[in-house]
Amino acid sequence: MEVLLALLPIVSALITFLLNEIIKAQSAAADPKTQNTARYEQIDKDILQALRDPKKSMDATAHANADLAELERLRRNQTGANPR
Repeated sequence: MEVLLALLPIVSALITFLLNEIIKAQSAAADPKTQNTARYEQIDKDILQALRDPKKSMDATAHANADLAELERLRRNQTGANPR
């Protein structure tokens, strides 16, 4: 019985640690910085593939077009103009 009571704080600390790690991993996945990093890595890969194979340049161009469209949408919302 004394051994179980001695192990109880250790088990409690391990459970708390594991729960904190799970919560931290979930919040990191939802973090905009993490999402942007993954997005930029994909853009880099597409650009490198386009350099190796010009037929794949459409993927790299699609990223640039999407970024430009998003910037235009933000600019219009900021100036108060009606978005398309």
